[in-house]
Amino acid sequence: AVGLFAAIGLGWRAALLLGVVLAGLLIVFLRGVPVPEAAKPAAPTGDGKPGGRLPVVYWFYWLTIIAFVGVEQSVLVWATEFMTRVKGMPVASSAVIAGAFSFGMLVGRLSSSLILKRMTASLALYLSAIVTLPAFFLFWGASSLPLAVFGLFALGLGCSLQYPLTLTKAIVTAGPYGELATARASLASGLSIMIIPWLVGATADQVGLSGAIALLPILTVVAVGFLFVGERVVRR
Repeated sequence: AVGLFAAIGLGWRAALLLGVVLAGLLIVFLRGVPVPEAAKPAAPTGDGKPGGRLPVVYWFYWLTIIAFVGVEQSVLVWATEFMTRVKGMPVASSAVIAGAFSFGMLVGRLSSSLILKRMTASLALYLSAIVTLPAFFLFWGASSLPLAVFGLFALGLGCSLQYPLTLTKAIVTAGPYGELATARASLASGLSIMIIPWLVGATADQVGLSGAIALLPILTVVAVGFLFVGERVVRR
């Protein structure tokens, strides 16, 4: 939105105002929606303290979250800069083009219920990685603007379900310790958001942004590896 508003001459401040307007509309339309009661806390463990120990399989999904979120956030942070510095696009146009990634994620998440009616969450995660890898290289190596936009959109589609589905699987494996699992998963995503885009930037200082961005598919493969091991442990 920032890039689009800047490109049409309204300025970035108008884009921020749009967020305020949308938040106000949410308050207006959701003001009558009842808020469910909080879930009961986990039963005390043998030593009388709440909580418990998360199973080993949970931590494979935890690592999967770190890797998947790292790819997603790195694209969000660096796509505009990549289009500007590597592809030579104007800054405002690059921001609009990078929005194709967010739009792809939006479409993917809105379609999640339809997707999960036709396949399991595990299959959807594996297919998302299959979509993500070629989509990334289409964006990375695009020789024209339409290819870059399509690659980013497809990349957004691929990334869209990775975090929510992996989070769901992690919480399910936690059994009665769902609240603890959610807290630890939030830590995983927070660490990923804080560290991995920064590592991409630090690598870019050494090898260039194009080479640094090109490492992201490796992270996707690592995520699939952790996911595969987690799935194997669950089936035992």
